[in-house]
Amino acid sequence: MSDESGSESGDLPVSEAERQAFHGGMAASGTETSEEDIDEILYG
Repeated sequence: MSDESGSESGDLPVSEAERQAFHGGMAASGTETSEEDIDEILYG
């Protein structure tokens, strides 16, 4: 089954500016999160 655009993956057309705005909103502190940090967050 295919949608009207012919794309079978369900992708929507997104402009480059919209894509950059989406990715620009993601947190990127420049620090890596360790497995120990994740365990502390999840399990206390």
